[in-house]
Amino acid sequence: MLLGWHVYDDGEEVDSGTSLAEALAARHDGDFVWIRMGEPRPNEVRQLTVAFGLPELAVEDAMQAHQRPKLERYGDTSFVVLKPALYDDESESISLGEVHVFHGPDFVISIRHGDSAPLDDVKRRLDVGREICELGSAAVLYTIADQIVDAYVPVVRGLERDIEQIEREVFDVDVQAPTERIYALIREVLEFQRATASLLLPLEDLANGRVAGIEPGLSPYFRDVADHARLVHERTSGFRELLDGALQANVALIGLQENRDQRKISSWAAIALVPTIIGGIWGMNVDALPLQHWFLGFPFLLVLMVSVSGYLYWRLHRNDWL
Repeated sequence: MLLGWHVYDDGEEVDSGTSLAEALAARHDGDFVWIRMGEPRPNEVRQLTVAFGLPELAVEDAMQAHQRPKLERYGDTSFVVLKPALYDDESESISLGEVHVFHGPDFVISIRHGDSAPLDDVKRRLDVGREICELGSAAVLYTIADQIVDAYVPVVRGLERDIEQIEREVFDVDVQAPTERIYALIREVLEFQRATASLLLPLEDLANGRVAGIEPGLSPYFRDVADHARLVHERTSGFRELLDGALQANVALIGLQENRDQRKISSWAAIALVPTIIGGIWGMNVDALPLQHWFLGFPFLLVLMVSVSGYLYWRLHRNDWL
């Protein structure tokens, strides 16, 4: 559906609305028009394709989610796929959305997929950043990319907090081994790394002036976004190693605890074996057993059982088996 459209002239918004027909009629009233779409209907996309001459292959991609971050050029029109992210600290999961942007000399069409990609802040930044809007339609593309990359920082911080918690839990004997939690977080980190890694090359192209229709004055802005994205990628690249290390330490500690438990079981079995053997031998119905007719035989055997068992307990405890 159409979320809104805005016409900009000399860096200032001069017209806006929520009707696609009005947007197409007003597109030439300023320097450029920005049309915001969310989960667009096929008939709306067909109208935009005809009105702006959008490339069919890019339109097909824009209608479907699950695209990787990329930058494709079709003459004067560029097609950019960006991946916004939100981190839910309670469930320790990352929600990835998609924003597809068509950019031309006099238009920007943004198509949003998913709930994790609101662009309301982009509109507010453009309202107070007239000097950026004066640099042309690519200013909208820059502001969208900048907001999405800036939103990666809270995701990184949330992952860092959870990894630090996991590292503490691994060595905390009072906490259940967080094996399942580690595996789940590794999966979230890999998904996030794929999104950020694929974004680096498109941002580098935008920053280095390798995309037609980008004003030279916007290169420093795109370069700043690329630097932030590279920093995020570098910080997250170490998360997998930390989680792998935590997983290995967790498995090693589980094995060590199992060995300790096995030693305790074996120790108590050895201690219990002594009175069992003595009681089993002298409990047989055989008349010729030693001490059988001695009036102190029973107390002697009890003292023997306790003494040998106590000695075994002392030696095993001294050797840290108990």
